[in-house]
Amino acid sequence: PATPPALADARYGYAFAPGTEAGSRLLAALLADSVPVRFAPHAFNGGGMSFPQGAFVVRASGSDSVPVRERVGRHAAAARAQVAPLGSAAASSGTDLGSNSVIPVRPPRVALLGGSPIAGQSFGYAWYALDNRLGYPSTAIDADAIASGVLSDFDVLILPSVFSSPMSPPL
Repeated sequence: PATPPALADARYGYAFAPGTEAGSRLLAALLADSVPVRFAPHAFNGGGMSFPQGAFVVRASGSDSVPVRERVGRHAAAARAQVAPLGSAAASSGTDLGSNSVIPVRPPRVALLGGSPIAGQSFGYAWYALDNRLGYPSTAIDADAIASGVLSDFDVLILPSVFSSPMSPPL
């Protein structure tokens, strides 16, 4: 797909839809760059576009030395994601973006399970998708480490395909 046009200035912020690889890449890049992202659990119309449930919003205000517009624009162009500038927190329909129902996104800590009995090819594909396609950081952990309590350090566990052997020893 063609690179999106330069990002227009916005008084309130910027919104982008979920559910695409480009949107996922943009979200990962913004979170990695410590740009505060908010999650809209209800559909809304704003910036001349309709956004489905689960859209993301980045407020334009901030005290960073690099303006939010520049950071969002740079990451959106790299991800080839469509972003709409928002002139106001008031949505033309749906949830207003300044309400408490639009909540901050906390970057998840992702673990990717590997080692026996995980299928190596499935692990490799999952790692490639996270690292190269989405640009989202994950930590590979060995299946044997689960008993040590290492999972308490993570919010998300990705379990690739498993060989036909069971994950736990027989009783």
